[in-house]
Amino acid sequence: MKSEKAVEPLIMALKDEIPRVWAAAAVALGEIKSEKAVEPLILALKDGVPHVRAAAVEALGEIKSEKALEPLIEALRDKNSGVREEAARVLEAIKSKKAIEPLIQALKDENRRVRQSAAGALGEIKSEKAVEPLIQALKDEDSWVRQIAVEALVKIKSGKAVELLIYALNNENSDVRRLAAHALGEIYSKVKRREKRQVLVQVSVSVK
Repeated sequence: MKSEKAVEPLIMALKDEIPRVWAAAAVALGEIKSEKAVEPLILALKDGVPHVRAAAVEALGEIKSEKALEPLIEALRDKNSGVREEAARVLEAIKSKKAIEPLIQALKDENRRVRQSAAGALGEIKSEKAVEPLIQALKDEDSWVRQIAVEALVKIKSGKAVELLIYALNNENSDVRRLAAHALGEIYSKVKRREKRQVLVQVSVSVK
């Protein structure tokens, strides 16, 4: 049961010398969603223990305070890949356009799970700025990154996405061509009838 009475004791528990206790307190504060916990949790993003920082990111994502947005974006550059992944996942839920550019940069992260989460987040934010980087992500070495990039492009389903996906049908990489065709099919199945005709005409002209 959520209770503001627990907030102050839980904030005090953030100072516990045992990281596991600290992390549990952070998760609990996220469940309660109290604004009072935001500042202490932001400070916790500087903690030396990675899973403590990840717990703080998760909790801030639950609270969804505007004050936490910049620190969460900064967490995309954390030295620990688990923290970066959690930050991307949280930003997916928040859906702030301020996170678009940092998430685009995260598509180049050395860790595949971070790239996967970044692609998913960009799909939820649905910005045309992400279309070209997501098209590039169709070439990613990780199959899940490629698949999530397709799903993201389908969610964005803009004219620019269609145009670039059609262009990708001529890519030298057969997997990119396959994924582009799949994405176009998914977009085609979701648009209105008049938009379907436009997609078909564009594809027809492209392959002539």
